[in-house]
Order: sequence, then C-alpha cells, then structure tokens
Amino acid sequence: MSHYKGKVGEIRRKSVSIRHESLMIIFDDSGQFDYDGGGYRREFYSTFFQKAIRDRGLFVGNYPRLLPNFTQDRLDDLTAVGIGIVEAILNFDCGFPYLHPGLYHFMMDHDDFEHYLMVDDIPNPAVKHLVNLLLECETDDQINDVIQSDEGVIVEHIGWPTGKQYNMKNREQLITLLTRYSIIDERRPAIDALKKGLNYLKFLEKIKDVSLLEPLFVHSEEYSINKQYLKKLLLPALEGLNAANDKLKKAKEYALRSVNEINDDEAKTLYHFITGLSSPSVKPRTTPRLNSSCPIPDRSFQRP
Repeated sequence: MSHYKGKVGEIRRKSVSIRHESLMIIFDDSGQFDYDGGGYRREFYSTFFQKAIRDRGLFVGNYPRLLPNFTQDRLDDLTAVGIGIVEAILNFDCGFPYLHPGLYHFMMDHDDFEHYLMVDDIPNPAVKHLVNLLLECETDDQINDVIQSDEGVIVEHIGWPTGKQYNMKNREQLITLLTRYSIIDERRPAIDALKKGLNYLKFLEKIKDVSLLEPLFVHSEEYSINKQYLKKLLLPALEGLNAANDKLKKAKEYALRSVNEINDDEAKTLYHFITGLSSPSVKPRTTPRLNSSCPIPDRSFQRP
C-alpha cells in the first residue's frame, strides 16, 4: 500500500515524474536471482487487492458488488488502490472485478447508473431498515408515521423536494432516493478518492466509453468460475493426453469422469488450487522461463 500511496503524493504535487511502471517481482533462490514478469506479478496484485478488501476495511457491501467505505483518514488508501488497479490492467495482469455496477457506471459518468442500484445492496443498516419499514406500509398515514419516527430522520438528508408530501403514490421515488443516498451520495468523498486513483494517467477518461472493459471492474457471470467454465478449460486438454499404458489410461479416464461430475463449488476450489487465483482467465498468457533451473510455471493466466 505504501508504494502506491507514494504515487498519491505525486498526483497531489502534479509531479512531472508520474509514469506507468512495469512492476518486476525479483526473488533470490539458491543464490541465483530469478524473476518472472507475469505470474508472480499477477499474484502480487491479486493479494494486494484481496487485502484491501478484507483486511483494511476500505470496502463495504455484498461481495463482489463492493462500495468504497467512507472514512476520512483512509481516502488516500482508496486512491492508492485505484492506482494499483490501473497499473495492474496496464501491465496486462488483472483487474478489480469487485465493484458495484451502479458505482462503476456512476464513476464512468453514465446517465443510467441509477438502474443498477438495488435495495438489497444498501450497505447502511439504518437506511435499509427504513426502506423495509416503508415497504411494509399499506396506507399514506403509515408512511407518514414512519417518516416522523426516529428512523425517518434520514429522509432529511436525501434531497427530497421541500414541501412534497409522502404517500403511497411516491413511495417508490422515496425508496429510490434512499437507495441512491446509501450507495452513492453519502460516500461521495470515498468514491471521488477511488476515482482519482482510477484516473491515474487519465486512464478512466480514456476508457469511459469502452464497454468491453467493464468485466475488469464489475463481476460478470460470463467470466465467473463454474463447472461449465472449468469443463471447457480442462476437458480438451485431458482428452488430448496420450495414455502410454494401462495405468495412465485409467488415470485419464478417472480425470475425465471427475471433471464431468464436478459441481460449481468444486470447480472454484480446483481452479484456485491449479492457478492460485480466484477469478477466471481471459486468455492464457505464456510466461518466459528465464532460468531453466528455477521451477517457474510455464503458463500463467491473465484474469479480469
């Protein structure tokens, strides 16, 4: 985190030294210096992002539909994460497919971002409780009782038009504003901090109209790991294996049967065991072996 927080300072100072870097992972193995510019770097970014999600409390919400958590003294950390995401993508390593789709479209300045805001994604328990109370109402009087209760004080902060009444006819509009308030409006400083990082090297400005890059930021079933994805990945490779003897033939048959019978949860576990990653690859990427005596994987995967 400290590495990318240093770049936050460069942005603040408008330093002329701001530039993209191709991070290189270097390690000392048996007295020989070896490095891998692909697989290990992807593992570094993946670990960095997961720590940001799980350990530092920078994000809230339902995984993988996350929102930046607004804490005043953590805004630079969010900007640093945004810079790390940009660097990971520019290095063709991985993205950050964990952002709430409404948040993604809001940061991209898309007019339809509110279409992606759902009551189930409200991270603020107080707002969610108020919405549930409103959904239980059957009359105008019940709605006004909820608004005038202690729970209803939140409505004063959501931009409801002054003097406009609360009733069953506009209940949906009220709930929409409450949902937007919790997902977007009350965390604007955090969103702006993350967006500042994502616009490192003007990256966000350059891709805002490139819809094909959305899976790099938002979870997509098309790129999620399930049994069909793993079958498509493994079965052709297994079927192409040449079984030289009966023992290998039985092993091949067992492997084919196991993959054909695998379920979604087992597919996720097996994929993580094979690759060390939790998200699927977009395409296989060859990693050069620079020291033949060092056991570097021949292939690693680029993932969104």
